[in-house]
Amino acid sequence: MLYLRPSSKSDLHLSSLFKCKNILENSDHFLLEVKKEEPNLLNDFVWLKISKDQQQVISLKLNFLDSSYAIEERFFEEGYLKFNTKSGVFIEKFNLSQHEYQVREINHVSHFIGTLDVFFSDNKSLKN
Repeated sequence: MLYLRPSSKSDLHLSSLFKCKNILENSDHFLLEVKKEEPNLLNDFVWLKISKDQQQVISLKLNFLDSSYAIEERFFEEGYLKFNTKSGVFIEKFNLSQHEYQVREINHVSHFIGTLDVFFSDNKSLKN
């Protein structure tokens, strides 16, 4: 798990602290399991689908999860994600499209700090 704090001088205005558990990447999107560390936010992690250009951020609605030693599974309203330590596949619920993903190092997400800060400030429904 990685805690992210703004590190460059251009990001000093961001006061957020993020905790990230998983990040997956394909040619079009990133899937992140992340939460913002603030006392007034729910303690639950959220799954976000972020376009490579960071212009679109979608919160995936988690219904159920299952974990074993080798495989992680997440069941969302939007589809199903199955992944291990190296790769994963997301199957869309409505058109059954399959999207292959590669698992990335958690530190790969550091360039998302601004996008995450905007997402959490715009989504007040995640607050208690």
